Amino acid sequence: MKQPEAGRVGWFWRLQQPLRLGLARQESDERTDPASPSTTVTDPVDGGEPSVVDTDPIDAEAEADDVETPPTTTAGDDSDADVDPADEETAEDLGPEVTISSVTLDGDRYSVDFDTTFDPVISNDPASHHLHFFFDSVGVADAGAPGSGPWLIYDGASPFQGYGPGDRPAGATGLCVTVATHDHAVDDAAVFDCMDLPE
Repeated sequence: MKQPEAGRVGWFWRLQQPLRLGLARQESDERTDPASPSTTVTDPVDGGEPSVVDTDPIDAEAEADDVETPPTTTAGDDSDADVDPADEETAEDLGPEVTISSVTLDGDRYSVDFDTTFDPVISNDPASHHLHFFFDSVGVADAGAPGSGPWLIYDGASPFQGYGPGDRPAGATGLCVTVATHDHAVDDAAVFDCMDLPE
């Protein structure tokens, strides 16, 4: 068989070299996409798959904007601070109280409208309280046992109509009320209310 000439073999090899170099450049250009500056294709390592790296700073900023920032608190902001229970006094903590809102004349009786922070009840129960009505000519300390009075005990609804003008002592100008204990003692001499009598 006729062997190819050495000169022709060399010529054919030199002819293929530019073609191989051109294919190599094209393949390299395809790996890095100039139209997409945010994507870079790197060569595979140890026969693995090519890896893609995102290098677009705009996308990185957008992702940073998506991250929620925890709310900040201002030092000294105690709007949600717990309130000391000792500062929240209730009616029960203060004890039973009574106030008079008006005193009018209804026929031959005084009509005394009042409000309480408890339910008055006359009872032997030491926890119970009721009301003592009296004229302002009687001292509060005397408006219950062992005082000399006089007073009237009451545990009904408002208004109180136990007194009339005929019961009014000399010198009395008003009607008063205080809270009494189950044994008719004044519960607290500082807790009372008075209002002028109508003429």
